[in-house]
Amino acid sequence: MPFAAHTYTLIFLGKCGLAFPPAPALCSRKSQVDCSESPPWNTTEPSFRKTTKGTAEQILYPINILRNVAIESATTHYVLPSDIELYPSDNLAPMFIDMVLRHPMLMNAEPPKAFVVSIYEVKEGTEPPRRKSELVEMLRNETALPFHKTICPTCHHVPKAQEWTNEAPRDPEQLNVFHVAQREGDFKNWEPIFIGTRFDPPYEETLTWEGQKDKRTQMYALCVLGYRFLILDNAFLVHKPGIKNYTIDTWRDGLVAEQNHYISTFLTSRLVSIYGQKEECTI
Repeated sequence: MPFAAHTYTLIFLGKCGLAFPPAPALCSRKSQVDCSESPPWNTTEPSFRKTTKGTAEQILYPINILRNVAIESATTHYVLPSDIELYPSDNLAPMFIDMVLRHPMLMNAEPPKAFVVSIYEVKEGTEPPRRKSELVEMLRNETALPFHKTICPTCHHVPKAQEWTNEAPRDPEQLNVFHVAQREGDFKNWEPIFIGTRFDPPYEETLTWEGQKDKRTQMYALCVLGYRFLILDNAFLVHKPGIKNYTIDTWRDGLVAEQNHYISTFLTSRLVSIYGQKEECTI
């Protein structure tokens, strides 16, 4: 019987930041940026997913493994496990640190907290906004819209989203908490990207990007553990330009069905055994 062909992806947990001196081949990075180069959203190189989709050497994108490796490799207390094609608003990191230093109670372990950074997408050919005022203007002229609005509106349906758009930040050079929410009721399917800590429940590594719902299991854990979702008033992420619309894809639809079945028949009971259960918390 012939052997089936398999392709393996090796992911190394490198501790580059801790080595001294660091290994140049492993940890090298550009020390300068050439501003004459084309920005990343204009690149013509095909993405990892496009080069492997539908080929004999099928590689499913191990997004949750990569998220967990990034979090474990971080040398900071707070982490933002964002996707590579999501661009943060200006000065997000220093403004966040300034906020928690101004309000030390935000660093208290109880109740546990997730600092939500809302996500948007913009039309192809437009410049991603860098400040909230720019984003709001693009939302009003419909060159920007909430992330996945036409694909999965409940996945990124942020509590008080319209109020967030209408309300200017208290200080355009600072971050503050706009609203404290929980993942329940109308927002039970919410899958926010957030600034958390290295000690938050991990992402489920058996789930893939192609199968969708890759963040839902972690969201269930956060819900059961009583996390508060603190929506930031002056921070956001913007996806690489191009509005996503649903298209029929039998290959991916099959993977989605398989992953949904796996979650419902196996993962749900495992999560309940680990974290417990609350009626208002769903996957």
